[in-house]
Amino acid sequence: MAGLTLKVANAANGGILDKEYTCDGKYVSPPVEWSGVPEGAKSLALIMWHTPPDYKEKGAKYYWIVYNIPPTVKSLLTDVGATVGKIGMNEHNFQGYEPPCSKSGGDKIYHFTIYALMEEPTIKVADNEVTRDVLLSAMKDITIACNTVSLHNVRTAEDLARAEERRKAEGRPADPPGGHGPPPGGPRGPRPGGPPGPPPGAPPRH
Repeated sequence: MAGLTLKVANAANGGILDKEYTCDGKYVSPPVEWSGVPEGAKSLALIMWHTPPDYKEKGAKYYWIVYNIPPTVKSLLTDVGATVGKIGMNEHNFQGYEPPCSKSGGDKIYHFTIYALMEEPTIKVADNEVTRDVLLSAMKDITIACNTVSLHNVRTAEDLARAEERRKAEGRPADPPGGHGPPPGGPRGPRPGGPPGPPPGAPPRH
């Protein structure tokens, strides 16, 4: 809707998501900023999602959910963790940011949608059960405005080869079919100070 604007990682709609925010980079959430929140908004929410080829049969995949964001907040910093709002579950069943990491490589599009709400959504499940569908259902009748930015993640053959080399060097098993699972060392769940980065000298997360 007119008025509410959104920018992700300083990229314009249709641009490229910097590799820093993918599994070939630092495995951290991108900075997000918005403006034009309408009067009467009492809460904001952000969902990062993707429509795979089998979207019609299996639905959208979702990688990052932040809700109960105060309407006075204008941005989320890089690797924000749980310092703002509440964190929902992602596609790989843990709370936090799951970066783009297409096993097949190529050019995939990821969407970031901001929602302005007339009140905080009523969530009737535990925090670790808040999926995209749960939140969308709770926001259905209280959304005042929304806007989406769509960014490309281009994962090259070189990216895939480097990721495989890192996997072997770390002694990790091959990724399960259909996904790449939580990051090495376990899920990066929501921590009050934000999730920690890799230890000094460690290879990039992927």
